Amino acid sequence: RQQRKASDINMTSVEFTCYDPGKKLPFRKGGGGFPLRDKAFYTPGAFSSKVLPTRGLLFIKPMKVGSSTAAGINLRISKNMAERQHKGFPMCENSYDHANGSLFRKRDKDNSFLWSFVRHPTKRAISWFFHFLVSRRNVKPNKSNFIGAMKTLKNYYLKLHSMHPLDQIKRSLIHTSSNTTGSSQTKMIKDYHQEVINRILQDYNFIGITERFDESLVVLQILLGIPLGDMLYLSSKVNGGYDDLCTYIQPSNVTNEMLEYLKSEDWKKRSAWDFIFYRAVNASLDRTI
Repeated sequence: RQQRKASDINMTSVEFTCYDPGKKLPFRKGGGGFPLRDKAFYTPGAFSSKVLPTRGLLFIKPMKVGSSTAAGINLRISKNMAERQHKGFPMCENSYDHANGSLFRKRDKDNSFLWSFVRHPTKRAISWFFHFLVSRRNVKPNKSNFIGAMKTLKNYYLKLHSMHPLDQIKRSLIHTSSNTTGSSQTKMIKDYHQEVINRILQDYNFIGITERFDESLVVLQILLGIPLGDMLYLSSKVNGGYDDLCTYIQPSNVTNEMLEYLKSEDWKKRSAWDFIFYRAVNASLDRTI
């Protein structure tokens, strides 16, 4: 099959059946209300043994892209759809967790809608540092800690969203390459990242942009063919407020030393493919509109 460029890929709509989630979602005791947080869903490494839905509205939740707000929208859509169709159960089967795309490789594409959000990589990284490290773990917001944290974020979006193991894709490209020395290695690395991005955009029904949040939700509403009222929201977390663990969210006070690193060649190299993916999603959103 001829490979399409990332900028040529449109978001896609799909009709799917509203399935009963049964006991897969942790509803409030006594009935009614949205599901409570399932501790296992938020424990690092817990997903390896967790069976996630293969049908319904499936939201992959990146860190610090407005994903808690989007997860609430995912739940509201699932609840309202069940009510409109008089299903007799609280909400349609869905997923709204911090999960990797690889866990949805076996999803039923005809009966599911897979979506996510991305944010400007540098803005996301700053927000992640001040929320999860400074606010929650009391890490000092100095230059050394900041740079150390930034160096852990290489290819964040590609690792999170890819449904295919990245090493497997790389091995496949190496196997098909007749020469892996010199300039061909550079080309192979470039081809590898482009292949990962193309596969992600083809595997997902929709990916929104945080900086175009409302616009993205209107497109999502059109793709799903649901009332615009399902998209209404209040922001889940804001700087200077409290998160869902009652932790005060420290404002992102970026120092000149931090800014200097974010302008460095090291950060540009580490975030390069996340920026390419971010631009590809923007182009795909434009084409869908």
